[in-house]
Amino acid sequence: MDVCTLHAFRRRDAGAVRAMYQEYGRLVYSVAHHVLGRHDLAEEAAQQTFVNAWQAADRIDVERDPAPWLTTIARRVAIDI
Repeated sequence: MDVCTLHAFRRRDAGAVRAMYQEYGRLVYSVAHHVLGRHDLAEEAAQQTFVNAWQAADRIDVERDPAPWLTTIARRVAIDI
């Protein structure tokens, strides 16, 4: 993911959010499914992960790959579910 997109995500730009979902949606779903073992709950967790990421967008480190940040959020959301 390029730095410009991450900066846009940090500003909560809708296009950047779509780009993040397209790039990392499968990864987030996979993490959630691994924890939950159910398709329906993993989908719910994936959606909630991106909502939580959106809410915390001002804390994203634009100099780093967002995958570990998103997988941590996904794991926590899945555990909460």
